Amino acid sequence: MTTSTMAEQLVPDEVWAAIQPLLPAKRPHPKGGRPWIEDHAVLGGIIYVLRAGVWEQLHHRLLDWLGDDGQVDWSRAVIGTRGRPGRPRWRPAKLHADKGDDFPSCRQALRRRKISPRIARRGVESSQRLGRHRWKVERSLGWLS
Repeated sequence: MTTSTMAEQLVPDEVWAAIQPLLPAKRPHPKGGRPWIEDHAVLGGIIYVLRAGVWEQLHHRLLDWLGDDGQVDWSRAVIGTRGRPGRPRWRPAKLHADKGDDFPSCRQALRRRKISPRIARRGVESSQRLGRHRWKVERSLGWLS
């Protein structure tokens, strides 16, 4: 009786034979390091997560962990409607920006988030008025350069 791994059960040989040529070759580890996990096992793990229905729980836990660790910039992240415990996130009513951000895509992204764009228009508004509402970080970086 032959034993097969979970990956071999989830990814039949015919499917693996079609997928394997599409995968890039593994790069060598000239300085050592952790050995590669077999591609067949990785694909089996992905299929297990999707098939078992744990994706919703897994990705929320991963995002929470990355956010707590400071590896995700929540100001630009778009996630589901699931609430996080604690204080609600603060979202500004309007955002001031200089002419470098005057693009329709920037304005549309702000409006989708229900934030009023206050972006100086290129070729229209005077650069003398831009300094009044600049973010502290942007102003401080300007002083350093």
